[in-house]
Amino acid sequence: MKKRKLTSINDILSKFLKNSAYGRTIKQTQAIYNWEKIVGEQIALNTKPLLVRDDKLYVEVKGSVWLQELNFYKADILFKINKHLGEKLIKDIIFSLEK
Repeated sequence: MKKRKLTSINDILSKFLKNSAYGRTIKQTQAIYNWEKIVGEQIALNTKPLLVRDDKLYVEVKGSVWLQELNFYKADILFKINKHLGEKLIKDIIFSLEK
């Protein structure tokens, strides 16, 4: 009788997540959970990342001055996010005024 090699649940889940849309979604949401670490305390205090949809991160901003400033630095913030995630998972950031 031939012995079968057992595969750990961690290996199975890792492989599944790596090859599925769920894995991409989970990695993208790390931009939300690590927002302050990525952008710094000052920006984090004046923004609220809401969700990722269609490779876009939606962020609410406190005030029109911050909105203008963040749109000016959007490319830099996008670079920092994707560097933190380890690959280009976020293609755009949509800033909007807080409601």
